[in-house]
Amino acid sequence: MSKSMSAYRAAIFMFAAMMLTGANLPLGKYLVAHVPIYLFAFYRFAVCALVLAIVVRTEPGPHLRQMSPAQLR
Repeated sequence: MSKSMSAYRAAIFMFAAMMLTGANLPLGKYLVAHVPIYLFAFYRFAVCALVLAIVVRTEPGPHLRQMSPAQLR
């Protein structure tokens, strides 16, 4: 936990993560029953890729294009 994050805020993030994890199973079962499995897998990948692209932009440090070969290892 970083120094700037309070214990209350960390608990809120933990609660949100557990809510998403708990909702994943029934939602996944429902969607697989109504949507073709490969289409479901594609949508899940696309959503995760978009969220990850947004999160990566907010991270501190050098961007991938600015890194030297030694930093990429």
